Amino acid sequence: MNVISLSFLAFVVGLLAVSYLVPRRLQEVVLLGGSWAFCSTFGWPCLAILLVCTLANYLLPIMFHEGRRNPRNVPILWLGIGLNVTLLSFVRLMRASENGPLILTSSIGVSFYTLSSIAYLVDVYQGNVQRITEPLRFALFIGWFPHLVAGPIERVQGFLPQLKSHRVVDDTQICISLQQIGTGLVRKVVLGNALFSMIPADLWARPSQHPALHLLVFPFVFAVAVYNDF
Repeated sequence: MNVISLSFLAFVVGLLAVSYLVPRRLQEVVLLGGSWAFCSTFGWPCLAILLVCTLANYLLPIMFHEGRRNPRNVPILWLGIGLNVTLLSFVRLMRASENGPLILTSSIGVSFYTLSSIAYLVDVYQGNVQRITEPLRFALFIGWFPHLVAGPIERVQGFLPQLKSHRVVDDTQICISLQQIGTGLVRKVVLGNALFSMIPADLWARPSQHPALHLLVFPFVFAVAVYNDF
């Protein structure tokens, strides 16, 4: 599902409408179901990878022994880091391989949720946060669909309080949200896409065939394009 499309707009509006119509106790179920449904539009293997990451990183901290920075937890921590890095590397390798499954080339958000998972494991190990005991909230922390699109690498400290807080929607919040969405669309579509289109397609593959000025200027153009694209 292209995030710059009417179908994505309809999905977001519909999901938000349903989440505010259902009772408070069911809102997180709706949001998680919508997030998984969004991920599945990129292919069921993409959803399967997300589910594996979610399950593994939920179960690993359960194995931790009591105490901050407990030495007995170090092997478990490194096991978790290794699993996440392996998962991320596998997807990246499949993307780079000409013979890799085509459906994995469109997998979304793997970098964001694997790195968020590593940060979560480290935070729990260091005692900075308590382990998330609710499977539903942990799954939403890992798979929340806006983070799959363009990040950021979320931390539990910033995300979990938003789930626990009382949610109130008023005219001010709606106006601020619409302003941010509009600004983001302009920066992504007008600035980001325009700058990307300026960069020669073979600049990085065949730099010797381009003048020195291109090699000097276009890396900066690319950096500005990426900044606005996110």
